[in-house]
Formats: sequence, structure tokens, C-alpha cells
Amino acid sequence: MFDSSGPPRDPLEVKRFAILATLLVFLAGAVAPAMAQGRQVRLDGLVQWIAGDKMMLILDSGPSVAIELAQVPQDQYRALTQRDRVAVMGTVSADNRRVYATAVIRDTSNIQSP
Repeated sequence: MFDSSGPPRDPLEVKRFAILATLLVFLAGAVAPAMAQGRQVRLDGLVQWIAGDKMMLILDSGPSVAIELAQVPQDQYRALTQRDRVAVMGTVSADNRRVYATAVIRDTSNIQSP
């Protein structure tokens, strides 16, 4: 494509190179977020507290985990209160200290009617 004696002189070759370089940059940008995503998890437990788009979940196995709710539709968590049983689906942060939730499902199997 290019003459090894120096820079390309043909405007068509320069244009092709520019298109190829732009395409490669675009593809690299599209792949980077997918590689940065953490592993998918499902966590079951009780709501310790919830405020705004943050929740602390007491896992059935014992420890508490910080949950970020920014990506969850509000109707999935707005009526939650302390001690509600939920299942949270999401991705683990890179430092393993929080979960970025994609869905919150309230477990209604233990709710008794009056």
C-alpha cells in the first residue's frame, strides 16, 4: 500500500490510511468498556438501609455489601424498607467492595396477609 521510500504521496492512500486509523480507534473504544465490566452476580439478603440510589444489603451468608442502584429503574426499589428480603443482580466493582446493580427483585414469599 505504501512505498517504503517515504511517506505516501497518493491522496487516495492517505485517505484510506486515515479511514483505517479512525476505524481502529473506534473499535478500540467500543471494546474497552466490555473488558472493564466486572463479573455478574446474584446476591440474596435483607435490606439494611436504603437512601437515594445506595443500599446496604445484609447477605444471607453474613457480611454486608454496598449496592449502587443508579442503573436500576426506581420502581424496582422505591418501596423497599429496612429488613425487606431482596435479590440483587449486578456486577462487582474492580475493588470487590460494591455491586453495581442492574435489577432488584423483592421477595414476597414470606409476606403474610392481615
